Amino acid sequence: MLKRHTKEFWQNQVLTWRQSGQNQSQYCRSNNLNQNAFSKWKLKLENYSEDSKKISFIEIPFENSPSLESELELIIRNDYKIKLNHDFDASLLKKILAVFGESL
Repeated sequence: MLKRHTKEFWQNQVLTWRQSGQNQSQYCRSNNLNQNAFSKWKLKLENYSEDSKKISFIEIPFENSPSLESELELIIRNDYKIKLNHDFDASLLKKILAVFGESL
């Protein structure tokens, strides 16, 4: 049966490899890792890291909201829209954005 590793496993492997002083092929052989899987994950994690640098958040104060009926609309990469009322649940929004962050 093929063993699947988690994202965290590969993050740790890539970090350890970078600190090892070995080339990628040597590191994979000495740690019994599939070199193709390692390369795929290294690229995926580098792209994820670059994308996460592009994401930023700003705080929007709601104290002076013109109306209790007002809404805030978040648009994520023109693919998703999230409409928030003035009394939205901030902890739920954080969880939703974390899910988007993993998939972007």
